[in-house]
Amino acid sequence: MAQGSTLAAACDAVGVNRRTGQRWRQAIGGRIPRAKPEPSGRYLCLEERLLIADLHLAGRGVRAIAREIGRCPSTISRELRRNGQPTGARRRALMQVKYAPYAAQKQAELSGRRPKASKFDDLELASLVQARLCVK
Repeated sequence: MAQGSTLAAACDAVGVNRRTGQRWRQAIGGRIPRAKPEPSGRYLCLEERLLIADLHLAGRGVRAIAREIGRCPSTISRELRRNGQPTGARRRALMQVKYAPYAAQKQAELSGRRPKASKFDDLELASLVQARLCVK
C-alpha cells in the first residue's frame, strides 16, 4: 500500500483475506505507512559515526578524522562534544571522551523528529471530521 496499491491488491500480494488487511491497517492507525526518505548526506550517518568512533579510539585527532571522513573538523568536534561522555580528570579535552556511536545515532533520530502533534489528537476535531466524512 505504501507503493500505491489498493487494499485489495495489497492483501492479494501478501496472501491474506481482505478483512485481515483491514484489521492490520486499523492497528497502525488507519494510515498507510510512509517510506523513510533517503538520507541527504547533510547529517552524519551511522557508518560515519562508527568510523569516527574507531578513529577516535585509535587516538587520531579531530582534524585527521575530519580529513578521513570528508567533513569539517568542527562537525567532528561537535559530534564528540555532544555525544561523548567525559572520562578522567581532564573533562574538557576531546581526547578524554568516550564516544558511543549507536547511542549518538539514536539520539540524532529522536531529535530529528518533528515535535508537532497531529491535528487529530484533539478528539472533538477528529469526531467532527469523521462525522462530516460519513455524511453523503
